[in-house]
Amino acid sequence: MDERILQTLLQNSYTHSELLHKVGIIKEFLEFIFFTKDRSEVDKSLIKEWESEGSVEQKGLALLKTFSEDFWKLFSRDSFYKVLDSVSEDIKELSVFPLVIPVDLPEQNIVEIGKWVRSEIDKKMLLDIDIDQSLSVGCQFVWEDRLHDFSLSHFFNKQQKEIHHLLHSRMEKEK
Repeated sequence: MDERILQTLLQNSYTHSELLHKVGIIKEFLEFIFFTKDRSEVDKSLIKEWESEGSVEQKGLALLKTFSEDFWKLFSRDSFYKVLDSVSEDIKELSVFPLVIPVDLPEQNIVEIGKWVRSEIDKKMLLDIDIDQSLSVGCQFVWEDRLHDFSLSHFFNKQQKEIHHLLHSRMEKEK
């Protein structure tokens, strides 16, 4: 597989699910070009035609428009399924940083976390984000087979005796 495809996709993708979603959008677009339009080469001008079909979201169209002509030349009618399957397999091999948070974060926050993970841990690492509202505040992640829990509920559980003692002594003073 041509490493340039994965590198291009990784430039602005920080989560495992986002990366696989982008591969799916590319696959749908290439199917449109090679089978619906019966073309032998990718032509970026066909993005407008695909848009008029109404079967793709605006974010997907914006993604397709970011790719250069050189990127599209990496795909042919005969090989694009094999190439995209290979990319998907390579994505599965990338290291993942599992992060559990209490709420869905805005995209900009995900990008910031993803950039930090890539600069501090691994250049090709992807986030795998799960939402668990029971955390209330904070986050959890597993690193090197160890759970790191920075949630408010964990803090309360860990400090339960001290909090209970503090509240009890405060109530005693109030009497």
